[in-house]
Amino acid sequence: MMKYRYTYYVLLCLTLVGLASCEMKDELLGKGEQGGSGEVGVLDLKLKVVPPSYGNGGVSSKSSSTELIVPKAEDMIVKVFNASMELQDYFESYADYLKESQYVLEQGTYYIEAYSGDNYEVTSEYPYYELLDTCVIKAKEVTLVDKACELQSAILYLTLSEEFLNACKDDYAITITNGSGVLSVGKGDARIVYIRPGMKTTVTIRATEKITGKPVIRTFGLADSEGKINSQDLFRIEIKDLEEEIVPDEPEKPNPDPDDPDNPEKPTNGNFTIKVDVTLNETPIDITVPSGGGNGGSTGGDDNTGGETDGVISIKGDAINTDLVVSVPNGISSFRVIIDSPLLPESELQGIGLTSDFDLVSPGGYADKLSGLGFPVHIGGETSVSFNISQFVPMLQILGSGTSNFHLTVTDSKGNTKTHTITITT
Repeated sequence: MMKYRYTYYVLLCLTLVGLASCEMKDELLGKGEQGGSGEVGVLDLKLKVVPPSYGNGGVSSKSSSTELIVPKAEDMIVKVFNASMELQDYFESYADYLKESQYVLEQGTYYIEAYSGDNYEVTSEYPYYELLDTCVIKAKEVTLVDKACELQSAILYLTLSEEFLNACKDDYAITITNGSGVLSVGKGDARIVYIRPGMKTTVTIRATEKITGKPVIRTFGLADSEGKINSQDLFRIEIKDLEEEIVPDEPEKPNPDPDDPDNPEKPTNGNFTIKVDVTLNETPIDITVPSGGGNGGSTGGDDNTGGETDGVISIKGDAINTDLVVSVPNGISSFRVIIDSPLLPESELQGIGLTSDFDLVSPGGYADKLSGLGFPVHIGGETSVSFNISQFVPMLQILGSGTSNFHLTVTDSKGNTKTHTITITT
């Protein structure tokens, strides 16, 4: 009899605990009789990692050195920001986020960032995958965010032909740099290199011809028509066979004076052909780099050319990849900025402490926020200012696709005016 009473008691306790859990859930969602605030909801984040696809001409291979590295979704770092772009929560991994039975947030707009770790300039081990998204948490509702982290690096895929390997010694080295980072690839190293998007990447090949012993150095650039590389751009570099037969030189005579050092052999341009197959925005382009040198892409020029004229306002740069440099010899009297973006209506800007129309000379209460976003403030009388507003890019990427224009109107102390527009497309 005591046994049955004990069993009944345990079942009763479990039932009460279950009811309490349900009541807690309802209370969190504002459904309980005592909760009822109606100010919280649940974020249900479904995260996956999707590598780029380039078709049959891509980079997939049975060789591990020529396979894309794809991180696991559960290893992605997750950050949640509130409407003011302040960090709300940080999870060291998506796996840690999943440990939350319910992730409850106050109602409002939130920005989600999930990424694979450090965004290296040039690397063969750590490609950068990222997700930027926005969501609106509504009271008493579960908001589903089902998104994919995608590769944000450009890819350089090296192919060394048998002819090249047979003609050159194993001491070859291929150096890749984007101006900020550098990586050297040699025999046995991975054939896929990940590059942080930005300006032109330079590739230098150093090798030694087996027969002649001559060093070979070749340098060329990789970029699109604007002199840049973008995320998921694919550069397939094929180092092909030698163009002509190498005839060995006559054997050298012994040096009669061992104390007299030999003059080192000067490097040559090399006789091998380099073919660069570029996939930009899913559009394949074939470029053949001639044996005498050349580069694999062109760089964009500045619209402002020629020398400066006294008293003339000049504006150079793009404010995203490079600083925007504004020269005003007569001193700045007014520097008006108008933000024209479907992604940043006045209501959205006010939510982050900004407005769509402001003057950097007299920014008023917006000074701290503008300064934090890269704008110079209180610049009346200045003859030269430079700034970079690249911090807007991730915010706009989170908000969606569209074209955002920042219209600048600069006026000097003599009434001269110059306009300029910064455009960010996401």
